[in-house]
Amino acid sequence: MSLAELSEERMFWENFLKNLREDYYMPRIRMEIVIGEMLSAGILEDIVRKKLEKDDIKYITKEFPIRYIWGKDKNIGKNKHEYYRIFSVDYLMGNQENLYFVELKTNANSVNIDQKRRYLNAVQKIKEINLNLYRDYEDIVAHSKDGKYEHRYRKQKEQIEKNGGENYLKNCNNISVIYIVPKNRNSDLINEKDIRCIYWEDLFKDEKFNTFERNTQIFLKICQEIFSDNKS
Repeated sequence: MSLAELSEERMFWENFLKNLREDYYMPRIRMEIVIGEMLSAGILEDIVRKKLEKDDIKYITKEFPIRYIWGKDKNIGKNKHEYYRIFSVDYLMGNQENLYFVELKTNANSVNIDQKRRYLNAVQKIKEINLNLYRDYEDIVAHSKDGKYEHRYRKQKEQIEKNGGENYLKNCNNISVIYIVPKNRNSDLINEKDIRCIYWEDLFKDEKFNTFERNTQIFLKICQEIFSDNKS
């Protein structure tokens, strides 16, 4: 059976959704990873562009490394390895004027205040020291411990350059953090200056839903099915 034929199999998709909905409530299963694998660059661009009303926003890469310690603060670390401690941005997006750190959440309870503070601290420090984030990225890659992620970083760098990210990363005067997140229990995120929330519930019932690309509509319908019993 070909993939084209499989896509027409109703039973396959019903079982697919049934399994995803069951997994959504299983302990220690990272549903963000599952949803992230379905969330293509094109779908992410479509969602963010329409919700921010900016048609030129482009996907750059995923799992982009960001430092915990910056510039003049590097002497705070106990040793040089502390200066290269990183956390990862789920998705990096941008245009000529703005850079976006996009964080994907599928459960309201997974929103972490420490993570939010890391993002805001990074945004503040990058702006403060007028950092060339692409050059900083190259430094992080060059000091990747024992070459553990050398191959992955090489592929990521190719993707960044292919998507024009080098130019976006050199201009970091305007940076925002975007949470794609359920509404419940997230009021502590809303009023932050550099944070914008895109709520799943609004995507599911958006009046502009029909303006989304076909693949985006299918993706959101699948997500709506998965989240439909979520009471968190």
